[in-house]
Amino acid sequence: DPIPPGTPICLYPGERTPPLPPWAFSSSSGSPSPLLIRKPEEDNAYILNLASARAWPCPKRTGGAVVGGFLDAAPKALAELGLDALENPSAVGHRVNHCGVTLEPNVSITAFSYRDLAVAMLRNGSEASYEHFPPPNQFPMGPWYLDEDRGCTVDFPRTLTGDARENWLSAEHSERLALLAGAVVVSSRTLLPKEELLLDYDLSGPPFPRWAVPWYKSRRHDGDVGGR
Repeated sequence: DPIPPGTPICLYPGERTPPLPPWAFSSSSGSPSPLLIRKPEEDNAYILNLASARAWPCPKRTGGAVVGGFLDAAPKALAELGLDALENPSAVGHRVNHCGVTLEPNVSITAFSYRDLAVAMLRNGSEASYEHFPPPNQFPMGPWYLDEDRGCTVDFPRTLTGDARENWLSAEHSERLALLAGAVVVSSRTLLPKEELLLDYDLSGPPFPRWAVPWYKSRRHDGDVGGR
């Protein structure tokens, strides 16, 4: 049967890089601190930019979803997450191809904060455990940015391991869950049976990878797409 617009299709797995906090920017220049800022590789086809993704409506109690940043579902990133990223059978969004000049996107991305998801699951009486919903998104390990005011590096938040795996929706993990974001691939129009899913990854650039240049060139008027 055809799938109507607005239908959730699958989740996008991968490492989560949150947007930099305000204090990670230099007060004199307004530019990001010069060291240890995680940046996606321009030619990585598995990095999903959440900067312009629509945010899933969040419960009022949570203070709003934290969106923006990136999800990296490259094979290396998924390997660093271990098999956990694949334990959720819905986490296959990284297999959706980028659209082309003659092929318009038929799905879009809705981003969500895991803290908002936790609140919604608990309200609906869902099991608040890793077993019932293994999160296909985690933070990378290592340094995130340089805090110039304190003169130290700041690591990414810890991943949800140990006891957090048993009850990752608990209140004690609220701060980390607010920064941990995921993404849902949603149909943007009626999808016919066996129709290929196509997504605009909203890649940051220029430069763009060669395979993406035709699409972004057709969407820009200044001609600067920086393909290589």
